[in-house]
Amino acid sequence: MQKGQVLIFLIVGILILAAIGGMYFFQKREAIKKISSFEECNKAGYQVFLSYPGKCHTPDGRSFIEPISEENKKKLQSPSSSDETANWKTFSNNNYSFKYPVDWSIQDQPKDSTNRYSEVVNIKNLSGSVAIILSPFQYPYGLEGEDIAKSIQTNDLTVTIEGNQYLVKETTFLKNKAFVDMKVQRTKEHHILFGTGYPAAEDKLASLSDYKSNRNLILKMLSTLKIAE
Repeated sequence: MQKGQVLIFLIVGILILAAIGGMYFFQKREAIKKISSFEECNKAGYQVFLSYPGKCHTPDGRSFIEPISEENKKKLQSPSSSDETANWKTFSNNNYSFKYPVDWSIQDQPKDSTNRYSEVVNIKNLSGSVAIILSPFQYPYGLEGEDIAKSIQTNDLTVTIEGNQYLVKETTFLKNKAFVDMKVQRTKEHHILFGTGYPAAEDKLASLSDYKSNRNLILKMLSTLKIAE
């Protein structure tokens, strides 16, 4: 066999191999394109990350997440992501609407032209030691003449109302009292007072430990508050 013929056979052989290889890669690429689920990706033998739920990656850069059942979704759901207000009661009047725990009580004073402190909503915990006051005017906080100059402490506290965050001062007295007095501007100025002791709750029942244990609950209640314009 002459050298020329050998060279021709080699070239033809290379072309045939190249055609076979090209066809293989073309079919492989088309097969990858047809993958449309985690199951198909996993069955094709592509890389699956050991996470939960699992994630499978194809060579063309796509990824598919392993489907999980509704039962497992509930198991994965953290307590904080569930709506703890789902079983709460809802209060609504002309000025305010909000949700509150079933064991808290509401005192709603209707509008009275002869009483400057009408239209006040008072929300108290079960023992009456901690409360929230909602008022369309400045509600006085009585300090009852106590000498508090040396016993007062203030801390920053963030309160969220209607999606807006308010940085307020939390005032604590060493004599078992604490309160926050803040305002929200609408057409008129609304005041929100919460804490222990008069007037948010009864002085004789004031409990700093009760307030601290209920603080996050109060903030959650205020996050559901809607104020009329």
